[in-house]
Amino acid sequence: MNRILVVGPEFHGYTENIQKSFKNSGVSADLIVYKLKGGRFHRLGDINKIEKFNLDIQSAIIQAQYSRIVFVRGSEVYSETLGKIKSLGIPRILFLQDALANSGNALTNVRLYDKVLLFDKSDQALLDGMGVKASFYGSPVAMWNYHPIENIEQDIDLCFVGKLYDNRVDLLENLMAVYPQKKIVVVGQYLPKARPSRWNRFYKYYFQGYRNVFLNKELSHLEINRLYNRSKICLNIQHSQSRWSCSYRTIEILAAKSFQICSKNEYMESSHSESGVVLYGTVQELKDKIDYYLQADKERLSHAQKGYTYALRHSYEAKAALFDI
Repeated sequence: MNRILVVGPEFHGYTENIQKSFKNSGVSADLIVYKLKGGRFHRLGDINKIEKFNLDIQSAIIQAQYSRIVFVRGSEVYSETLGKIKSLGIPRILFLQDALANSGNALTNVRLYDKVLLFDKSDQALLDGMGVKASFYGSPVAMWNYHPIENIEQDIDLCFVGKLYDNRVDLLENLMAVYPQKKIVVVGQYLPKARPSRWNRFYKYYFQGYRNVFLNKELSHLEINRLYNRSKICLNIQHSQSRWSCSYRTIEILAAKSFQICSKNEYMESSHSESGVVLYGTVQELKDKIDYYLQADKERLSHAQKGYTYALRHSYEAKAALFDI
């Protein structure tokens, strides 16, 4: 019986997307997700949730016969849990969403998996040296969430979606000052919840018009897809720790058939020629490219079409075979 169990964290529906991709292909797939609050004040409660999460997995494998179990991230899975599953002869796949070194227990337990699907290409050499079977999977895209919307007006000049780290806010506020007449939309938590060093953002937000740019909230995947489709330029700022990987946003923008300008890293520089993504290194280079491409409608469309073709090769459906043992 081809029945799969997908287990992992609750994070913007990405674990659920893996389950849905199996179901869309006609494979029976069950799901176990957990949600942690994190932080020092929630540590004890999180430990209790992690223990329950592992017990839920052990209970599930007794109640049902699974042909494979896919562990998303693997950061909270105990070695004892993996050992019990191994003793039953059930294949175990680790699906990473970050570099292995940033994935908690995953590195410690990596030998207990039959196969590892890598997010960051630089982990390949490490696992090859350990004798662990691994394949590069990268960032997938759920085409049911991200897709072109026909005949939609592009009434937004520039958009950004993502976590608002200080370096990103500095850059986005810089662009606001340079392009006061352009429509810019930023999705993310702009106002701080606890950090006094960022309290000046309240003044900017409420008294200097920043609320017209920074939405200070999260959107659903379908809402983000619509935003991408409405935008002439989708700005993508890679995380500083990402060297041989790209964010999920990278492929999602392309799947929306939208034009993207993205910060450079080793992975993007090696693949951007076929992805249609335009890269920048310095702030001045970014501004120059924004100035150019806001006026170059045909070139934007050409890049977007190229990117859409590239995104199709990175859909869950296109990468389904990588889940085979």
